[in-house]
This record gives sequence, C-alpha cells and structure tokens, in this order.
Amino acid sequence: MNSATRVPLRAQLMNDVLGLCAGLLKVAQDELNAGQNFFAIGGSSLQALQLCALLEQRHPPLCGEDGIDLTLIVGTATLGEFVDALLRTATSSRAGAVSEGEL
Repeated sequence: MNSATRVPLRAQLMNDVLGLCAGLLKVAQDELNAGQNFFAIGGSSLQALQLCALLEQRHPPLCGEDGIDLTLIVGTATLGEFVDALLRTATSSRAGAVSEGEL
C-alpha cells in the first residue's frame, strides 16, 4: 500500500517540479525532464531558492517545520533525484528525524 500511494505522489511532485522549473527558467515544460540537472539547464541559486519556496507552498507536508533544505537541490545530480530526496526527507521528518532545513 505504501508503494501504491507513493508512485502517484512522486509523479505529481515530479510534474510540479518540472512545471515550476519551466516557469522559473522561462522554457516550455516539455523541454524539461527528470534526468536534467537544474543548474545545467540554466538555473541559478536564487531560482533554486524560489523553487524550494514554491514547493513549500504547494506541498507543505513535504517541507517539515524548517522548510525544504536548499542543499537537496544543490546536492542532487538530476531533478528526479531532487524529487526522490524531497520524498525521503519528508518520510524521515515524519518518523521524528531531525531536519536540517535551510529555509
């Protein structure tokens, strides 16, 4: 049951990340995919911060008390890995782990 509910959440989150990135980077969403690196496709650290803030607004349960840790996007190679890291962090936060939120 957990994996069944997790797949739609990941797909929705990935779609949201791609849509938000498209808006921030001023490109068509269909030009982006999960295998791309945010910074390699033109993203800046300010835009990464904006992306995290927008995701916090859309998905409050994923960000915990301290917000999304900005190092998640900096420390991942692709947008897909960023989404996976967000989901792992949210799961850890719900389990009582200490969050290192940057925002």
